[in-house]
Amino acid sequence: MQVIATSKAPESVKPAELPADLAGRIRDTQQGVYVRDEWDKGALLTDNWSARWTGTLKIDKDGEYTFYLTTDDGARMKVDGWTAIDAWVPRPPTTSEAKVQLSPGSHEVVVEYFEAGGGAVARLEWSADGINRQPIPTDRVTSDGQPGWKAEYFQNPSLEGEPFTMRAPMVNDDWGEGGPKVGDEEPGSVCVEWTRIAPDEVVGRVHSDPKCNIGLVAARSNGFHFTLLSGGVQATDGITWLPPSDASYLFLAGFGELLKINAVEAREALHTNAMAGAKPALPPYPKDAEGWVTLFNGTDKSGWKMRGGADNWKVEDGVLRNLSAGSDIHTEWTFTDFDLHVEFRVPPGGNSGVYLQGNYEIQVDDCFGQPLRETMCGAVYQRITPTVNAAKKPGEWQTYDVSFTMAGLDDNGRYIWPRVTEVFNGVKVIDDKPITIGVTGSAMSQNMLAAGPLMFQGDHGPVDYRNVRIRPK
Repeated sequence: MQVIATSKAPESVKPAELPADLAGRIRDTQQGVYVRDEWDKGALLTDNWSARWTGTLKIDKDGEYTFYLTTDDGARMKVDGWTAIDAWVPRPPTTSEAKVQLSPGSHEVVVEYFEAGGGAVARLEWSADGINRQPIPTDRVTSDGQPGWKAEYFQNPSLEGEPFTMRAPMVNDDWGEGGPKVGDEEPGSVCVEWTRIAPDEVVGRVHSDPKCNIGLVAARSNGFHFTLLSGGVQATDGITWLPPSDASYLFLAGFGELLKINAVEAREALHTNAMAGAKPALPPYPKDAEGWVTLFNGTDKSGWKMRGGADNWKVEDGVLRNLSAGSDIHTEWTFTDFDLHVEFRVPPGGNSGVYLQGNYEIQVDDCFGQPLRETMCGAVYQRITPTVNAAKKPGEWQTYDVSFTMAGLDDNGRYIWPRVTEVFNGVKVIDDKPITIGVTGSAMSQNMLAAGPLMFQGDHGPVDYRNVRIRPK
């Protein structure tokens, strides 16, 4: 069985598929384990798409410039019509380098990329005499007379057809398993969740925003069956369309004869297994008189661990420093609801992120004086744009004070979005807003109903952190 969705009339468009192939996953899902797949349906490119970024690069002095193009999958880059990088093949995250001699003035740069499946990364950096390796700053690139790049996104991997055209401040994206939001369609969320209740059977629920038509595609081969337990819709061969609704649709799916349970029993099984493991695992050291826990002791990395990759994190003079691109770092302890205080410092062009529960990134980057956008410092990355750009100049210490409430389920088993309030350098820039759609790119987990760690992103480059404290609620 697969889940498909569209905001158009079902008969007028071929909908995109959500990767929820239950027939192929039931026997791989451990009994009693809760699984959740979520998909941002709003004009989101996921697999087999391509992109082109075009810009005019301003060079101040003559010299040799090194460009670093990191992608998953293929990419190429041209400078003034000359192909500097040509790696137009599917590949895991890989960095290609090119050294280019450039004279003062304007130079035309074109970056092309295609995504073939799995993770999606496209990042362009540079270095030169006096420039440490970093993403190319927005004020160095213009297109059509405006700062930043002209970004074109194609619904195929070969740069063909009519693209979605947007603007991008940098070529510096990690979409995780997803892709960029493009087009004019308002984003929405489609979710399918299930838990295994027998060796060959799951109980599940599917729901979305009210504008969306959901279809269940029955793969009734090999004895696979499914039945709907709510919503008053009869399962049929082929696609069973579920009318747009605020309600969820409960189902049973599996091989052979299905268990005889009702909607109440199905909802209870989902709720029980979803909430299992949602209890916080607090650090084993004491809180202060106001309930705060010091996560970074200023001396070493006790209580922290690498996510994977090169450990470039060092402790110097009471500061947790990432010296160059490598592994993310996260606490060994996990949390549910909390208040957080963290101080950070980024160099010119720097980029990092503070991940709440390891899943929701508050962006950390050099955006002093830049216009508001959903990927700037202070934003919940691609989810919530701050009301004010409160960023200081690069190289100065800055602060986040965050209050976070984790996701949950209401009395009817409906999903409740996590909420966040953020004070950035003393200015409230997000006031009790829901983090909709789901986890952000490079999240540690898709299970938003379980406790999670605090994580600092380390795969972009240098960044400093200090005075990291959390107060569990």
